[in-house]
Amino acid sequence: ANPAYISYLVVMVGLLVSLDFCYRVYERFQLRGQPLRFTGLVMPVAFSVWSALFGTQSVVQAKILAELLAVHSSGEENIF
Repeated sequence: ANPAYISYLVVMVGLLVSLDFCYRVYERFQLRGQPLRFTGLVMPVAFSVWSALFGTQSVVQAKILAELLAVHSSGEENIF
């Protein structure tokens, strides 16, 4: 296991949780009719960054799976 990648994942998960919490707090106040300061800026940025982080990991994991299946189907190495 690569400690740098694991550290990156831990930081990313923490950031995802923080962004989700921030978005939900701003959304809750907006739905009550009492929007917080900079709601129009914070909510789209939080959503965009969350989506980018999550989407990036989805692409990375899909590429890893494709590479593993390619190696396995070529018969060069047994990965299972």
